[in-house]
Amino acid sequence: MKSRLKSSLLAGVAGLALCFSTVRESSLQEIAKPYLGVYVCEDLRFGQTEYNQELQNVKLELKKNGEYVFYIRELGGKGKKQKGKYEYDEEKSCIYFSAFEDNRIRREFSLKDGCLTVAVPYGKQLFYMCLKQK
Repeated sequence: MKSRLKSSLLAGVAGLALCFSTVRESSLQEIAKPYLGVYVCEDLRFGQTEYNQELQNVKLELKKNGEYVFYIRELGGKGKKQKGKYEYDEEKSCIYFSAFEDNRIRREFSLKDGCLTVAVPYGKQLFYMCLKQK
């Protein structure tokens, strides 16, 4: 089941392999791009199964250069990370993640009030992840 979880995380998020503390350059930066920084997973489900207790660390960092880094570590396991590109749409309060340089896999997710919601159908199940900004 762990390999299914890993596959679901990577495929369901479509390469959103979404941590370290980001030091912001100024308060103007925080106002201009408040979505930048580190997000921590508060809820992770695949279908009806919750995986919050099986994972030690799931974090997403949105960098100011339009890149993201997604970190995941299972309890007692090695960590994995994936990088990619993102774009933020201020008017729609959403964020677009691209898993590859050529943007062949690009997904849109809601980003409102410091909460990123990932909901992706995967087969007959729904992959769901809620990340809160720290």
